[in-house]
Amino acid sequence: MTTATRGEWVPALLSAVGRHGWWVLRWVWTWLRSHPRLALAWAVPAVVLGAVRGEPVWAWLVAGLALPVALAGWAWRWPAGYERLVAGPSRRRGWRRHLRRHWTVLAEACGWTRPVHRTRRLLDGTVQRTTTQVAPRLRRVRACGSTVTLVVRARAGQTLDHLEAGVPALAATMDALSWRCTAHRGSTSTLLVELVMHDALRGARHGTPPASCLADPPGHGLPLGRRDVGGT
Repeated sequence: MTTATRGEWVPALLSAVGRHGWWVLRWVWTWLRSHPRLALAWAVPAVVLGAVRGEPVWAWLVAGLALPVALAGWAWRWPAGYERLVAGPSRRRGWRRHLRRHWTVLAEACGWTRPVHRTRRLLDGTVQRTTTQVAPRLRRVRACGSTVTLVVRARAGQTLDHLEAGVPALAATMDALSWRCTAHRGSTSTLLVELVMHDALRGARHGTPPASCLADPPGHGLPLGRRDVGGT
């Protein structure tokens, strides 16, 4: 077994840092921008501890970068595991949260809402008029793989044709790659919407076919059907 001397691995390490250092810095900056609460939760204690203990604040701030740097190294060295355990669940959670939090705004952009005007007389005799948007009910949001599935219940006076007409606008607003919709379990008032949000084949890696498939007759070792959302 050969052992690399210090004169051999130090230049190699510096060369690797020079090649990938800018990528790591960009990834860390992107991570900090996408997690402002975590960054703030670390920055405030770092400033307080640095002031109380009389230590440089920048040292505490740099120590807080250990997590994003470690995640950047994980994403670079083992992208498949990072996608499965970190990036994928985080992306799907963001899709679900965005749909639930901004559902009324999204429904209004798709033309699914109806304005309701209310008039109320206050104690001092003045009349207060308010307008609210009544949106279809979002019964369920589920994200699996690269697909987001929504179950939307039509509001009063609304039909499935009206909901289906707004699905392309919803897909464009969510920046989906493709979409499809159908009546949910044959219902006349509930629509099932599937949005394909992410290209599952992007960044594919070279794979090795298993030996058992090579020994099987042609047509017996592979699935012969594929869904339009990427599943088999």
